[in-house]
Amino acid sequence: MELVHRIYMKTGHPDLIDVVESELQSSRHIASPQKGSIRKGPLRVVQFSGSFEHFDIFIRIVRIESGTLEYPEQYLWIDVESDTSDRSEIILDISNSIALSIANEISNSDFPFTLGGHLIETTVKDPRIVPWIQGTIEILLQSQRPMALIAVCYDPLDENVDFGKIEVAKKIISDFGAVARVIYFTSSAVAGKRAFDRGVGRSLTVQPGEIRIYPPNEIDPVRVIAPPAISAQKIRTNDYGWIQKQIFRVLQPYLLARTLPDICVRALHLLKAEQNFLHTDYSVSQDSFQSSSSEAESQKALSEQIENLLLEIEKLRSTLLEAKREIEDYREENLWLQDEILRKDQERRDSEEWWVEQLNKLEGEKDELESMAIKFNLSRSVRGASREHSSQVSSVKEAIEKGRNLLPYLVIPDDVSRQLDELDRNSRAESWARSIFQAFLALCAYAEEGTSGNFYEWNKLGREFSIPQRDIAIFESDNVRQRERLRNQRILPVSKQVEESGRVFMESHIKFHGNLAPRLYFFDDTDGPTGKIHIGGIDPHSRWENTTT
Repeated sequence: MELVHRIYMKTGHPDLIDVVESELQSSRHIASPQKGSIRKGPLRVVQFSGSFEHFDIFIRIVRIESGTLEYPEQYLWIDVESDTSDRSEIILDISNSIALSIANEISNSDFPFTLGGHLIETTVKDPRIVPWIQGTIEILLQSQRPMALIAVCYDPLDENVDFGKIEVAKKIISDFGAVARVIYFTSSAVAGKRAFDRGVGRSLTVQPGEIRIYPPNEIDPVRVIAPPAISAQKIRTNDYGWIQKQIFRVLQPYLLARTLPDICVRALHLLKAEQNFLHTDYSVSQDSFQSSSSEAESQKALSEQIENLLLEIEKLRSTLLEAKREIEDYREENLWLQDEILRKDQERRDSEEWWVEQLNKLEGEKDELESMAIKFNLSRSVRGASREHSSQVSSVKEAIEKGRNLLPYLVIPDDVSRQLDELDRNSRAESWARSIFQAFLALCAYAEEGTSGNFYEWNKLGREFSIPQRDIAIFESDNVRQRERLRNQRILPVSKQVEESGRVFMESHIKFHGNLAPRLYFFDDTDGPTGKIHIGGIDPHSRWENTTT
């Protein structure tokens, strides 16, 4: 038998032992559970255990009893051991139904169950309550969190939009509510969904029809682990049993790798030292530890062996968790590469179609370009810069100065480049200077036109002043966003009208070509208070590290 599932929850309820015993007597899962009680000093452990085909379950109440404490520090701790992990439906049905029935019994008391300081909830909450959404975001972004998060979003292709997914969410909370906060976004929870998206960021959100799992996190607190969401299409074509297995597959190694609370670790040492306690209905008092010197020495040696074994188990669990994370990273990268291939292929087809169309319209293009220029309503300064200066700039420094002085829709700070001299000493400095100034013109034209969409999409239209789409990246990879060191390199200056701190995370950038070629990072505030493009940095690629550099 090996450990396949673990639940632990904290409460100060003074009658927890009686509540647990009462619930187990009415449980459909465990007939006549064995009961044992053991105590050493203020530490007391009460254990109920039961066995059936392929499964052993242990329900423990671990508490510190002291006359100085008004309410005991105690945990409800449930372990399921089995010779198979394939029967997730039985594992979850047994453990969570017991845990949640006990949680429901004391939910209206002054001592509800908590995990990592967060309330264990047994029902699906209204996602229109924005403060509750904010609390859920805090759980997700908390480092070393013991609680998972499972987000379920309405499916617009359901006949009744919300009906199917709300039932799925209820089933998920019945299976995972003791280890995870479950959030369901209804079609009417617009404000709540918007608050969640802003709080977690674009890369961690969940789309309509999807289910996304955010496992517990202890080993790597600098980033949020979130495998790709379960797609709406797969959910529609599979039953709930399949969904349950996918969630359990993701969560299980993280749940088993969690560090037990200190008093549970002490209780585990005590239980392992008294092996008979695990299978015998009896009580052991503190007096039972009075033994002969030889017995005491034997007991000490046994305890040391047990402690060493427990440490080895924890190391193995950590190794398992790291391997699981690496697999998920590779899986996520593979999915991203597949999407990238499809996107590039679509871009190629779109480009071919565009050029064919342009060739067919070549004769009438003069009139079209003239009307386009009028529609763009470009300022005289931009047009003058295009004619007089684009081909004349000879250094990166000159390109930056002219962009700052001539282009009204750009905001370029004085310290935009940390390695300006190094750029201008390069043999390709003049070529980069022209390319940078052309990028400035494109950004300014895009900002003044005020079209919907982003800068990448605008260039796709082949407008005047546009630059090649292949040189534009609107978003960084998830690895860059989630790794603190890489993310911090891209926190760059903006006007305080945009952000009070005067700095924001910039991921949109323009790439140039050549050895030590620079990158130009910018922030699009065309729909914001300034209505301008803010240039955050122009430096060699080496300044902007990523996972390949």
